[in-house]
Amino acid sequence: TKLLSTLQGITKLKEKCLKKKASKTVVCRALNQVPGLPDIPGLGDALGDVPLVGDLLGLGRPGTGPTTSAGDLDNNGRGPTMRQLSDWVAEMGFIAVSPDLFWRQEKGVQLDPDAGQAQWDRAFKLMQGMDQDKAIEDIKASIVHARTMPGSNGKVATMGFCLGGRLAYMAAARTDADANISYYGVGIEGLLGEAGSIKAPLILHIAEKDKFVPPEAQAKILDGLKDRKQVSAYVYPGVDHAFARMGGHAWDARAATIANGRSAELLARVLG
Repeated sequence: TKLLSTLQGITKLKEKCLKKKASKTVVCRALNQVPGLPDIPGLGDALGDVPLVGDLLGLGRPGTGPTTSAGDLDNNGRGPTMRQLSDWVAEMGFIAVSPDLFWRQEKGVQLDPDAGQAQWDRAFKLMQGMDQDKAIEDIKASIVHARTMPGSNGKVATMGFCLGGRLAYMAAARTDADANISYYGVGIEGLLGEAGSIKAPLILHIAEKDKFVPPEAQAKILDGLKDRKQVSAYVYPGVDHAFARMGGHAWDARAATIANGRSAELLARVLG
């Protein structure tokens, strides 16, 4: 089987697979071994489940802009929330990449945190079982790939929510991403020792009433990062964890609009 390394080639192969309804064949699964993507999972196995190659790759289809935003990380997998976020990023003219970071435990995880306790419990079990150091290696591989995608100008940012917000902070400290955005990242107070390695702009969006990031943790984060010129930390009064998830139980339109505006401004300023 000839492996294809460009988005155009993957699109052609996707069309062939869908036409023949052969999504489980070796040819289609071979997408998971595309040269240059050794650590990016989920390309082949989902082929028969979604109709668009953009969704298959975890991509938001871009507008006319030549820039790339890699990231879109969440502890609920690549479900509707991440697809909606990817579309928002794409509508701004960027390319959005949403890597499957749970693939070592279970491929293709898609959870709805507002669909009941069972979904929450599963999400936290996956989060607790994740090897976060390896997840950062996957993010690094995603960044390398995003820099060379068709339409990219080579600049990349990460954006994460909850566990993804923690990973976005870790990406700021451990990768060469050009910018990083963390929404209500958990456990960041335990990572302040890595703050000295942050070289690129980082935004932290913190929910004042976040039960997963209590006041004492928020105080440690703000104090530990106050002298880091590249870090901007914002606390949104009166809102809870996941305040920016549209349609979610904690959605707050005012805070989300302000936070998303700050995120959009950073992406436009840094990525171009």
